[in-house]
Amino acid sequence: MDQLPLARLMGCLPEPVSRAFARTLQVGTRPFHFINYQSDRGAARMIHGPRLIRWFDRTFDVL
Repeated sequence: MDQLPLARLMGCLPEPVSRAFARTLQVGTRPFHFINYQSDRGAARMIHGPRLIRWFDRTFDVL
């Protein structure tokens, strides 16, 4: 997705709006990292060994 429209939009908005948007992104960073970490841990427990090898082989064949 092209990121330029968002950059252009943020450039046209008043500075308080840009600061609020930046603050929202900053606040969401920590929960995002936690959820991302936990999902990777869960996937590693469910998809391992032969199952992981089958997934890898299927993906590699498609590519």
